Amino acid sequence: MIVGMDFGTTNSGMAVYNGRSVTVLPLDPDNANPRVIRTALYLTNEQEIFVGRTAVNQYLDHHLGRPVRTKKVWIGEIEIFGGDMYYVTDAYSWVDVSSPGRLLLSVKTRLRDQDHPGTIVGQFFYALEDLVALYLQTTKVRAEKLLGQELKEVVLGRPVRFAADPEHDRLAQGRLLQAAFRAGYERVYFQYEPIAAAYSYETTLDKAQNVLVFDFGGGTLDLTVMRLGDPKTRQVLATGGIPIAGDVFDEMVVREKMPRHFGEGSLYGSRRKALTIPKWIYDNFSNWQTLLELQTAENRRMLREIAQTAQRRHEVEALLSLVSTNYGLKMYDVVEQAKRQLSEKRGAEIRLDGSDFKVHDFITRSEFERIIKRHIDAIERHLQETVAASGLRSEQIDVVIRTGGSSQIPVFDEMLRRNFGEEKVRSVDTFSSVTAGLGVIAHEIEQGTTTLPSHTPADLVAPPQAKGSRRNVAQANLDLLKLRVLMQEGVTTAVSARHEIGLVLVGEEKEISGRPVVLEETAVSLTDLNLPHPVARAITADLDEQLLLLTSYYRFLLITPRQLLELQTAGLQLRDMHPLEGRESLCGIVRWN
Repeated sequence: MIVGMDFGTTNSGMAVYNGRSVTVLPLDPDNANPRVIRTALYLTNEQEIFVGRTAVNQYLDHHLGRPVRTKKVWIGEIEIFGGDMYYVTDAYSWVDVSSPGRLLLSVKTRLRDQDHPGTIVGQFFYALEDLVALYLQTTKVRAEKLLGQELKEVVLGRPVRFAADPEHDRLAQGRLLQAAFRAGYERVYFQYEPIAAAYSYETTLDKAQNVLVFDFGGGTLDLTVMRLGDPKTRQVLATGGIPIAGDVFDEMVVREKMPRHFGEGSLYGSRRKALTIPKWIYDNFSNWQTLLELQTAENRRMLREIAQTAQRRHEVEALLSLVSTNYGLKMYDVVEQAKRQLSEKRGAEIRLDGSDFKVHDFITRSEFERIIKRHIDAIERHLQETVAASGLRSEQIDVVIRTGGSSQIPVFDEMLRRNFGEEKVRSVDTFSSVTAGLGVIAHEIEQGTTTLPSHTPADLVAPPQAKGSRRNVAQANLDLLKLRVLMQEGVTTAVSARHEIGLVLVGEEKEISGRPVVLEETAVSLTDLNLPHPVARAITADLDEQLLLLTSYYRFLLITPRQLLELQTAGLQLRDMHPLEGRESLCGIVRWN
C-alpha cells in the first residue's frame, strides 16, 4: 500500500484511497480534530519524544510559569572558515539550565535554510533531518497500526516553492527526502500540494473544468491552474507560490499589538537625559523563539535596570515576567486564536493572563488587514501573474478552490471573488483536502494510472551541506531515538509493566549494563544475571531517575536506567549515546539529585 502524506508547516495528515472513498487517518487523538495532526515536536532532555497536539500540551505543562535560570556554558569548539583564514575557538551559549526540553514548530520552513543544520536539546545535537525523521516515523507507526500493515512507500506533498532561490528549494526537498528514508520509507514520491488538492476536488467532477487552486496555509501560498475532469486529458497549466502565509501574519500582529503592553515607547533614565527603551527588545516579539533571547541573564539584568527608572515601570516589569515565565508561545497562541476569530467576526479579543501581568486588547478585521496590507498586494499580483502564465483569462477559470487555514481569511476570499466571480469560488475541506488528494494520487500510482518520479535510498544524492560552524557536541543517536518512538507507541518494549526499577552495573573500564528488576525482589544475584563484564559498582534506581556517570576525564554523563535498557534492546552500547575518548573510562555512578 502507498499512503499519501501532507507534511505541512502548521498541520499534517495522512490518507489512503480505495477507489471509492478517501480515509484521512486519525493520527492525533489529543487534537480537537484527530484527523489533523499539529506539525509539532517536543523533545525532553531525557529524549522523550512527543508529536502533534500532545507536544504542545507537554511543552505548556512543563514550561508555562516555570522560572527561567540561564547560565553561560561551554558547548564545544567552533571551527571558523573564511577564505584563507582558519582557526578554532571555544563556543559558549546562554542555556536555560532548568529547561526540561524544547518545542519545535514550523520545522518545514527550516528545511530551506542553509544556516540551520539542527539544534541542541539537553546534552545532544539533533540534525534537522533527524528531527523531521522522528516526526515522520511517529506518524508512520501510528498509520501502520491503524491500517494493520507496514508502509514502505509514501507520496509526500511539497509546496510549489520551498524558497524563491532554486538552490534553497533543492536543499529543502533533499533534506525532506533524507528524513523520509531515515523514518523508514523505502520509496518516496513528491507532488505539489495544490495539485494534490485539485485531485481531491476532481473526484467530485462529472465534466472537464479549468480550476485554480488557492492553497494558503501556515507556511506558503501555493497556486495551480489545471484542466481537470478526465484523467486522460488532465493538465497542469501553471503553478506559482510564495513563502508568505499564516505564520507570518501571526508574527506581524504580535509585533504590532503586544509590545505596547510591555513598555514599548516608554522613557527611562534621568529626567534630563531620558532615553527611549531600545527598539530591538520589541523586535524580538516578531518570533516566539527570538523572544527567548531576552531570557539570558544579561538581558534580564538590563530589563531590571531599565524598569527602575522607566516611566511605565509596571509594563517593563510585565515584560520581565513574560520572558522569565515562558509565556512567549502562549502569547502567540492567543493572537492566532484572535486571528482565526476575525474570519467569522469583525473584531476579536486578545487576552493574555500571566502570573504577574494581564493583557486585554482588541483587534478589528480592518486593523488586521492594514497590518498585512503589503502582503495582500503582493499576493494579488502573484495570483494574476500565475493565471496569465496559464494562458487563460480570468473569465476562463471555471472554479476557484480555496484550501488551507489562511484561505479562510475574508480579505483573500473577497480577492478571489473580485478577480474571478462570486459564483466560482468554493471552499473545500480546509485542513485535509491536500491530504486527501495525496491519498488519491497514491492509489493511482498503485493502479498504474498515474506516474510520478520515485526516489529510493539507492539513488539518493546527498543535499548540499548546511553552512555554518560545527559544534563539538555529541550528536543524538537516531537508532536509539527511533527505538524510543516504537516503545512510546507500544510497538516494542525494553521493560515489562511489572518492572518498576532498574539495576545499573558499572565495570572496571568502559563496561556498563542494566537489568530490569521487580520491586518485590529483596535480593538480586549477580551470578544469575550472566553479566558480560565484572562489576565494580552497582546502583538501583527508578527507571526514569537520572543517574550521573563520572569518567576519568572529569566528564559527567546523565543517563536513566530506562535509556540504558533501551540501548541494550537496540543492540547498542553507552558509547553510542555518550562517545568516550580513547583512554577514557567510567569511574563511578551516583544519583543526580
